[in-house]
Amino acid sequence: MAQASISLFPQCPVLTFSDSFPVSETGSEVVRQMPELLRSIVGRLRELAGDRRHAYRHRVKVPVSVSLAGHTNGRRPVPAIQGYTRDISSTGLGLIVPAIRIGEHYLTGEDRLLKIVLELPSGPIQMIVTPVRYEPIDPDEDEQGFVIGARITEISPQDRESLKSFLKSKK
Repeated sequence: MAQASISLFPQCPVLTFSDSFPVSETGSEVVRQMPELLRSIVGRLRELAGDRRHAYRHRVKVPVSVSLAGHTNGRRPVPAIQGYTRDISSTGLGLIVPAIRIGEHYLTGEDRLLKIVLELPSGPIQMIVTPVRYEPIDPDEDEQGFVIGARITEISPQDRESLKSFLKSKK
């Protein structure tokens, strides 16, 4: 197996990847795996440095249906995957989903919008969200799949009121 070295600053020690971080002879594997490494580092820093979000997140598990916003299949329903929330705030939510793709479409990515149906006790509400980050769930945890952090970008006034009422009941 080849080794790859990355030096971001000449005066700093060189970071070397080998057996613990597989690299192909061309180095293309580094390009594919570096975003996962960076995502993992950012997640760990968030844990250590604290959460700097402005809206309080309520840790609550609510069933959700996730589909790609703006995608239609003619008359057939748009495919969706089922998951649940890890946390919810008035401006965003953390989702746990079993897969990061629906068919060949990734749930995260540049300019991606997701349609979320949140199954609240008072009834379902719909919203459009923008994924802002994702990471695989740590294999040591009981849960499996991926965590997607998403910002709410569209929600009807009625559904926003239902969401606010739900969050108030969780205080």
